[in-house]
Amino acid sequence: AMGMNITNATYTKGKKTIKITMMSGQTGMATFSMLAGMQGGKKVRIQRRSAFDLSQGDNAKLMVNLKSGGSLNLESNTISIKSLISFAKKYPIAKIDDANKS
Repeated sequence: AMGMNITNATYTKGKKTIKITMMSGQTGMATFSMLAGMQGGKKVRIQRRSAFDLSQGDNAKLMVNLKSGGSLNLESNTISIKSLISFAKKYPIAKIDDANKS
């Protein structure tokens, strides 16, 4: 059986909030990254992984493709995409990704 796990976390500091959603499992992750590219997302590199800036208006959104087959989405409507990318570069993405490899 193919499965997908979704884990959510929210980080808050003062009035700034970042929501993180991790989707793990092999189910259609390649499709997600392809769709991100088609949505006109600007490609960026985060911890040696492909990521897409999918921000719209005041909503900063970043999708990071994980080498383990999932994706990590970071989203905030209280900080800029530049600040969100800075946060993502410090967040333990590689450590989490490596722990999820089968």
